[in-house]
Amino acid sequence: MTSTHAIDRYRSAFAEIGEDIEIRRYGGSGAARALVMRALARGRVLGMGAEEIVGDAVRQTRKVLLLNDPAAVAAPGCLALLDLLPLHASDTLFFVRLRSSMSTTTRAA
Repeated sequence: MTSTHAIDRYRSAFAEIGEDIEIRRYGGSGAARALVMRALARGRVLGMGAEEIVGDAVRQTRKVLLLNDPAAVAAPGCLALLDLLPLHASDTLFFVRLRSSMSTTTRAA
């Protein structure tokens, strides 16, 4: 299988079972915190977990697979995912299909 065939298989799989995930990078802190860059990519949430920290405090994690498609056209007002790589621990993912403000901070592996 060539790399072209492999990425075509990922494209069709993500078209069927994936979802749009918005990656946002912020700059500044406090009241000066502002959106600096954002990208929209096709991805898939593979798993979710929760870990009790102290008392009622719970840390939730999500394992997300993003497709860095070199042929993908950037959405209006967004960069291509490639322009945000590598992802930083402070980057935030928004799951567009949920249409809510739920977010998860990514950890670059």
